[in-house]
Amino acid sequence: MRYKILLFSCLFSSIFSVAQNNANTGFAIVTNSNGRMNWVNIQQIDLTTGEVTRKVFDRETTAFTMLDSKTKLPVAAPMLQPKSLAVAKEHLVQSGVAIKRMPDPEQEAAVRKMAYEHPTGTMVAAAAFDKRHNKLFFTPMHFGELRWVDLYDQGSSLKVYCVSNALMTDPGMHTDAEQFTRMVIGADGNGYALSNDANSLVRFTTGKNITLTKLGQLKDDPANGGQSVHVRSMYGGDMIADAFGKLYLITACAAVYRIDPQNLVASFLGYIDGLPKGYTTNGAAVDANGDVIVSTANTISGYYKVDLLTLKVEKLALASQPNSSDLASGNLAFQNRVNDLGNASLRDPSSLLTNSQITVFPNPVTTGNLNIVFNSLNAGRYDLELVDLSGKTVLQKQLNISLRKQSENLLMDAALAKGVYQLKITSPSKKLLSSQTILIQ
Repeated sequence: MRYKILLFSCLFSSIFSVAQNNANTGFAIVTNSNGRMNWVNIQQIDLTTGEVTRKVFDRETTAFTMLDSKTKLPVAAPMLQPKSLAVAKEHLVQSGVAIKRMPDPEQEAAVRKMAYEHPTGTMVAAAAFDKRHNKLFFTPMHFGELRWVDLYDQGSSLKVYCVSNALMTDPGMHTDAEQFTRMVIGADGNGYALSNDANSLVRFTTGKNITLTKLGQLKDDPANGGQSVHVRSMYGGDMIADAFGKLYLITACAAVYRIDPQNLVASFLGYIDGLPKGYTTNGAAVDANGDVIVSTANTISGYYKVDLLTLKVEKLALASQPNSSDLASGNLAFQNRVNDLGNASLRDPSSLLTNSQITVFPNPVTTGNLNIVFNSLNAGRYDLELVDLSGKTVLQKQLNISLRKQSENLLMDAALAKGVYQLKITSPSKKLLSSQTILIQ
């Protein structure tokens, strides 16, 4: 019996260790060599060291088979004349930024041929890792088809599954505005892909039968002050997701927007501060600690860690940091806060105190009402402040405390977005008495 317990303990430790290591597994879309602009190779990397742990797809060496996602039958590229292919190639630029609209059916077919000659044939700038099913999703530029690979499959030939759907492969989607260059798996387990112009947010399921749904065009938050998510300077970049159902767009110019996929509102949070001049933020992924790692496609300046609350950066001294058009991981921002809020002990109001004289409950807030109990505080005027994750104050109130035990009810604005907030209470002498995380559902 003792042997069995010891064996189980060792096995559990081994599994736990692997799980911890896998938490820092990421994926990068890279070039054949540093400094080049042909984003055709897919690598599995360790986000803490930058070390390549697996070459998922190498344009020069990896054998592959293109399969229809539904039928699992091979997908063949159409036969075209060399002249048509040459015409199409003239429209493709190595930077992967611009491509002219090609209404000619023959040229459209030529692009399709290029897209099926190689899984990443027209280059890739959007990928997402579904850790629940161990799938890596991506979409080639200029063509837009959703594709995925089963990372459990260690066969000699990589199977690339193609999801044919007009939502992402519309014949008109060949301008840089209409290309999908941002992709992530959300907290709900669904994938999300966003076009450069933010006019098309598509949700896709990740299970056995993959379906796509067009959610629509993003709407600028009125509080953005004219900072629109739709203008050309906001193109490119990548998306990450948080543990509370929100998406975050980090554009190539280092602007950050929080997106609510329920109402499609994009709220401008600011610009990432501290990146070197000329550093475009093309890839983004969350590491095991909840920090955001960003990469650039146009230089070999390496990776930077971004604090999503302050938008300040820290250079990562990694072993290998190739220029990359996209990053992906299975981690969610603020997951540690969800873990804390999900702890059963935190459901007891008496354990929610950050100051023994102040009780705040319920948490999470589900009815729009938050109760605050003051016990044995000196009489006076106390300040209450509710701050969102970007540091913006969304609610301020002064409370007059005159009783030995006094209860106040805080009614949340119905327009307040669901998510994580910081509740701060300050004494009449401006001393911070209480600061705690509040989840509004």
